[in-house]
Amino acid sequence: MGGRLCRGGARREIRWSHEQEQAFLAHSTGGIRLAFLLALHTGQRQGDLLSMPWRAYDGESIRLKQGKTSARVRVPVTAELKAALDAVPQTPGVILTNRDGEAWTADGFRSSWRKACARAGVEGVTFRDLHGTAATRLQSRDARKRRLRPSRANRPQKSAQSSIRTISAGIIRWHYQASPSLKRPKKTRSITRPKGGSNNKTEKD
Repeated sequence: MGGRLCRGGARREIRWSHEQEQAFLAHSTGGIRLAFLLALHTGQRQGDLLSMPWRAYDGESIRLKQGKTSARVRVPVTAELKAALDAVPQTPGVILTNRDGEAWTADGFRSSWRKACARAGVEGVTFRDLHGTAATRLQSRDARKRRLRPSRANRPQKSAQSSIRTISAGIIRWHYQASPSLKRPKKTRSITRPKGGSNNKTEKD
């Protein structure tokens, strides 16, 4: 059961298929299943998820400082992820634990992950590929929201208080920033010259 390849052969373009997602969920339990849901619904890196404490979750969103980028993000939780998190007894420690109730080491988690994928018959995709899968989901969700967005005149004003970014735009920007084919073209603007000069001229910003 292999993954989907999008836009070319690069690792970052590989996505988990719906069939793979369902197979993994059907054959996994406990902390490894919750780790999968956290990665799929938040797009965060393995290291950040393994070290994430319960205090980062407030029942509606997850707030964290990313280890690699030092960016502070707020991740609204989906209904599916909320149900999974609320079903787990909270402790003073981290959210994700192994069978012994202890925090995973990186090597220990990778070993448990490989075994879970083997049980589910999932091949050709990695834990890291869930980042791209989450980004694709968020991009699709944002596109639907834009179609339903009210006109600018009726839109409420944004609050300018916090430096914490919502995750949808941030994760998509991070995921696609290295893709030359998806870079936005430079904007152009027209400058009207005074009478007697040349006609309109287009310049690059």
